[in-house]
Formats: sequence, structure tokens, C-alpha cells
Amino acid sequence: MSNPFRHKAVSKIASFHHEHPSYRWWVLGNVLISTFMAVIESTVVNTAIPKMQAAFGTSLDIIEWVLTAFNLTFAVILPLSGWLADKIGYKRIFFLALALFTTGSFLCSLAWNETILIVFRVIQAAGGGMLQPVGMAIVLREFPPKQRGLALGFYGIAAAASISIGPSLGGFLADTFGWQSIFLINVPFGTLAMIATVLIQREYKNPKVGAFDFWGFITSAIFLVSLLLALADGNAGWNTGGWTSPFIITCFGIAAVSLAIFLLVEFRVEHPMMNLRLLGERNFGLSNLLIFFIGLVLMGSAFLFPVYLQGSLGYTAFQAGLIFLPMGFLQGFISPI
Repeated sequence: MSNPFRHKAVSKIASFHHEHPSYRWWVLGNVLISTFMAVIESTVVNTAIPKMQAAFGTSLDIIEWVLTAFNLTFAVILPLSGWLADKIGYKRIFFLALALFTTGSFLCSLAWNETILIVFRVIQAAGGGMLQPVGMAIVLREFPPKQRGLALGFYGIAAAASISIGPSLGGFLADTFGWQSIFLINVPFGTLAMIATVLIQREYKNPKVGAFDFWGFITSAIFLVSLLLALADGNAGWNTGGWTSPFIITCFGIAAVSLAIFLLVEFRVEHPMMNLRLLGERNFGLSNLLIFFIGLVLMGSAFLFPVYLQGSLGYTAFQAGLIFLPMGFLQGFISPI
């Protein structure tokens, strides 16, 4: 995304030039602010769920899709973002992700019912799902091997903030300004991050990008959607048949078939969307398995605790969010170490 705005900025601020020693730290700051917004959005909504439920007069089965749709879209877009960045350019995709995320945030604040809010959350997550992996790739490219550990440590602090600051910030905003404010707060920061991206970052494309793994992407998306539908609606109020209803069994069946096809495709294509053979490396495979279980516990508790604390114990949204502060602060302290 070479443009006159960046050339003018470099002429006035020498450290914006990619050969300047401070340039990488400008890039890190730009990426951290953007990543912080995307990651924190996965938890900032949690403490406002009861208020949204009351405002729209809907059930918990429906309003939970405000979170589920975001995380599902986030997961589907995540593996696609790497290929897009290699093909189109890292700066372009990073800017596009910021634009989608910021626009989606603004639209969410205008939602007039739960269905429209869920649709707008999908737009928001489409941007957020690209921000995190592309941002990390940009940081790794700009920092030399000796400094990458430190840079990723700061990157980890931004991720830890989603656990500590997200629920408490969401609770404070929801209590003080209404649930719309948890989305509106992203708009000025997202706009500033887009301006910083245009002025600071240089463009990079991978000259050896492979063909797009279409079937790998499609089968992984079908697997995630069908599995999440089954898990989310197994005990839903409308599902009188429970876990043995035809709908749930069909969803699990589709998930199993699509997963099998996905694994077959990924092990056979020349340029897989996800190189699953990397999981065969002992340390890498075990690390991913542990992260999976940690995420399972953290994201589950981040949804259930605020609903229980506010609905059953009478906590305010802010008080419910404060429960998560110690966990996130400890994670943020350890990450750079």
C-alpha cells in the first residue's frame, strides 16, 4: 500500500523508515493496539449479555449467539487470513481487517434487535479474525530473532488483557453508558489504528505464495459451523428432543464427515491451509493441545460467570467483570518473562 501519505510521514518522522532501528517498535505499537481491540472484543461483551437480553426481551439461548457468532466467524476466518496476506499484501489485509472490525463495531451499536446484532457481530469478527494472525506475522517479520521473544511477550500482554480488562471494562461501560458503548468505544481507536497503519507500515507480499486450499477452507468451515450448532442448541429451549433430536444428530454427523474430508485434503494437497504435520512435532503438538484446553476453560467461564453472578447473586455488570482481573494481570505479568 505504497502511497504519498506514508512517504510524507517518513520525510517528517525519520523513525518511520523501515531501516531505522525504532521502526519495528512503531509497528509493534500499531499492531498491539489493533490486536488489543480484536482480542478484547471476545470477552468485553460477556458482562453485558444480561443487559442485552433484557433490552431485546429474548432468551439466553438466542442472545448467546452474540458471542457464539463472533467466535465462530473468528475461527473460520483465522486460517484464511494468512493466505490472503501472502497473496494481496500484509498491510492491505491488516488495513482491511481494521476497516471491517471498526465498521462492524459501529453497526453493532446501532442494532435494533438481537438478530441484527448477531449479523453485525459477524462483520466485526471477520475483521477481528484477520487482525490477530496477520498482526503477529507482521511483528515476527520486522523483529530479528533475538528480539522476537520480547516482542511476542508484549503481544501476549495484549491477549491477556482480554481476560482481565475485557469483562470489567464491558461491565463498567454497560452499567454507566449502556450496552451500545461496548461497541462504540472501538470506533475512535479503530480509526486511529487505520491511520497509523497507512502512515507507519510498509507493504510486503510473499513472492512464493501457493494455490488457495479451497476444499480445506470449505470443509473446515462446515465442520466448525455444524459442530457449534450442535453444541449450542443441544439444550436450547426450542429443541424439545435434546441431544438425541434429528437436528442435533444431523449436525454431529455433518461435522464428523466434514472433519474426515478436511483431514484427507490437508494431508494430500501440495499447499494445505493448515500444515497438520507440524502437530507431529512433540513440543508443538503438546503446546497446541494445552492451549486448546486452556481456551476451553477460559472462554466457557468467561460466558457463564457473568450470567450467574448477575442473574443469581445480584452482582452489577462491573462487579461481575472484576472477578477476572487477577487472572489477566498474572498472565500479562508472566508473558514478557
